[in-house]
Amino acid sequence: MSLHKVVLYKTDTCLTYVLRRLGKIELINLVNYENIHDYFESYQFTEKRKNKLEIGDILIWQRDSKLFDMPWEIDENGKIIWHRKIIGSHVAIYEGDEMISDTTRLITPPHPNLRLRKLNQLYKMPDYILKFNTDKD
Repeated sequence: MSLHKVVLYKTDTCLTYVLRRLGKIELINLVNYENIHDYFESYQFTEKRKNKLEIGDILIWQRDSKLFDMPWEIDENGKIIWHRKIIGSHVAIYEGDEMISDTTRLITPPHPNLRLRKLNQLYKMPDYILKFNTDKD
């Protein structure tokens, strides 16, 4: 798989970055943390699977995520509608040669910025490996 060039937008998240890096622009308004497993095959991250990562595999951290009710929608009459959302998940993409890239908002004010890191230097290993489900393509 070849990855796509990405120039960050101010509105990018780790998920939109990964989808753009994969060239799956059409999924940006469809995929979220609540339905990501509908579009990607999910595999538990293990040492054995770590050694078989392929370029374009998505790594996801979910162990620290929580569900929150949040004001997420406003209708035509100005009524705020609350939705239950997953907060605290993170994704990165495998670049090859034991390298991953991701985007974070760790600077102030919060703007997306890129990181490129070695997999073995991560503080926490991911929970899952996601591979694009070609049945949805």
